This record gives sequence, structure tokens and C-alpha cells, in this order.
Amino acid sequence: MIEEMVIKSTTARLDSYMADQWKTRDHVEEFSSDLVDEVVKESVELVVADTIEDLVQDHLNRAAVYDAFMELYEEVEKPNVEDAVREAIFEVILEDFVEDFVKEEVLELHKELAEETLARYDAAVIKKQHREVSAHAEESLLRAFFWITF
Repeated sequence: MIEEMVIKSTTARLDSYMADQWKTRDHVEEFSSDLVDEVVKESVELVVADTIEDLVQDHLNRAAVYDAFMELYEEVEKPNVEDAVREAIFEVILEDFVEDFVKEEVLELHKELAEETLARYDAAVIKKQHREVSAHAEESLLRAFFWITF
């Protein structure tokens, strides 16, 4: 019995309190606030989902472009690059060989050419000296001859 009285008293007070609370609350504002919160939450979820989808799609597009580029590179450019590398290596080896071989040959040719040029120059100098000596000797003989005769 006491239990029933406590329950009735507590129920009455609780009902009275809830009725007061119901009357003092603005249910339209609460509903609209809940509705706005729900709409914002859904919008944010949609924006986040769209953003993630865009990022994933962008990544997949980049991967597809990269794969296509690499395939094109493998088919078109890689053989040319390999040939270019081979040619460059061959040129370096050939330049070293030519430099060593040609250097010796060019030095030998330069030596021969220098000796030949010096020999020609010496011959020209000797001829010039002979002419000068001959001219001087002729002049000296003529002087001596005219000196004796006069």
C-alpha cells in the first residue's frame, strides 16, 4: 500500500513536470533544429562521399593515363632510347679509338710535314745564300778585275 502511494505520488509529480516541460518547449523550433541537423548531416555525408569518389576517380584516371603513356613509351620510345644509348656508347668507344689511333697518325704526319717544310725552307735558304754568295763573289771578282786592270 505504501508502495502504491509512493508510485501514485511520483507518477503525479512526474506527469505534472512533463506537462510543464511540454508546454514551455517550442516544439516547432526543436523539430526544425532536428530537421536542419539531419539535412546538414546528410549533406555533409553526400559531400564527403562525392569528394572521396572524385578523388578515387581522379586517381584511377591518372593511373589509366600513366598506364597508357607507359604502354606507348614501351612500344614507340623504348627501342629508340635503347638504340640511342647503344649509339652513344659506340661513339664514345669509337672516339677513344680514333683519338688514340688518329693522334699517333696525325703526330707522325705533322712530323713528316714539318720536316719536309723545313727541308724546303732550308733548300730555299741555301739557294738564296748561294745566289747572294755568287752575287757577292761576282761583284768581288769584277772589282778585283777592274782594280787590276785600272
